[in-house]
Formats: sequence, C-alpha cells, structure tokens
Amino acid sequence: MPTADTFDAAARSFEQAAEELDLLLHSTPSHFGPDTLWGGLLTMVADLTVSTSTATVSTTASALAEYAATCRRRASTCRAFAAEMAIHEEELRRYESALARFDPFDLEAAPLRRPSRPSRLFSWIEV
Repeated sequence: MPTADTFDAAARSFEQAAEELDLLLHSTPSHFGPDTLWGGLLTMVADLTVSTSTATVSTTASALAEYAATCRRRASTCRAFAAEMAIHEEELRRYESALARFDPFDLEAAPLRRPSRPSRLFSWIEV
C-alpha cells in the first residue's frame, strides 16, 4: 500500500511530466518555416498531424495534472489518518497504564473503556 510520502512522490512525478509536456508543446517551433512549400495534400496531412499531436499532448498534460491532484488528496487523507492513529495510540497507552493500576475490588472506581481504533475510510490508506 502506498503511504503519504509515496503519493507525494507520484504527484511530483506526474507534475513534472505535465510541465515537460507543456514545455514541449510551447517550445516546439512551427512546422511551417520559410523553406516550407505550401499547398497540396501534404500541407493538409502535416496540419492534421500537428493538430492531433498538439491535442494529444494537451490532453495528456491535463490528465497528468489531475493524477497529481488525486495523489495530493490521497497523501492528505493518509496524513489525516496517521494523525488519528497517533491520537489513538496515545489514548491506548493511557488506557493500558490505567488498566495496570486498576483495582477490580474498588467499587467506586470508574469502569475503563478501551479506545476505539479509527476506521480506515479507504483500502488504499497506509501509515
């Protein structure tokens, strides 16, 4: 299971790939330079190929950015669960300490209640 750090690393990779695609898209020179012959079927094919490639790169960059955002949200969810688990572990230590001091013959002693473990909302959460 991936941890928050793993999700953060994946998000950085997705963001870097999206940035590189965006840079590629904006830094690629035009396919029609001063020495290009215009007209005919080749011009239409070149235009269509470049337009299709541009659309594909743009769509892919957007998808990578969305994947990065999903990874960031999941990392945040993992961290929130880790914080809940840390609180639970502290409450459990206090409970075990109180249980060790508990006198079952003391009629005025408050009953002890074991703290509940936080529920894991998603199967992909790992701490």
